[in-house]
Amino acid sequence: MIYPVQGKKSLVVWSAIACAVILSIATVLIVLTPPRAWLPILGIALAVSSPFVFGTRRDLKHWQYEIRGTDLLFDVSRLRDQVPISRIEKVLPTEGSTRLWWGDMLQVTYVPGTPMMPTLLNPVDKGAFLRGLAEADPGLAYDGTKVSRTG
Repeated sequence: MIYPVQGKKSLVVWSAIACAVILSIATVLIVLTPPRAWLPILGIALAVSSPFVFGTRRDLKHWQYEIRGTDLLFDVSRLRDQVPISRIEKVLPTEGSTRLWWGDMLQVTYVPGTPMMPTLLNPVDKGAFLRGLAEADPGLAYDGTKVSRTG
């Protein structure tokens, strides 16, 4: 089952801001330099800003989480990872300072001994994602707000 990631629009906004900053710096440099330097400055500004535009467009096509069999696949931006669901200890809504900084997301913690740091996920439909995890692994129980390992 595939679960789209929330927050794609913020990436577009930050990319647009980065392009605007680069082009405004180029504009200031063009105003302050003689005409013979305008073409190189404009070329550099376009070369630096185009990866933001094309990279963002490419990345947004693939932002999703997928539960495939007994594995959870992350495909977000340039991060691509696969985690066995059996290694997940609990998935619960963020709280405290994590919620303050990152907003309404899900925090995944792993069973002791797993060499992974807690992960933050942001699916569009958090309830469906949590139900999907509980259905994929009989050792996980869903209580309406969180998923945790029962035994």
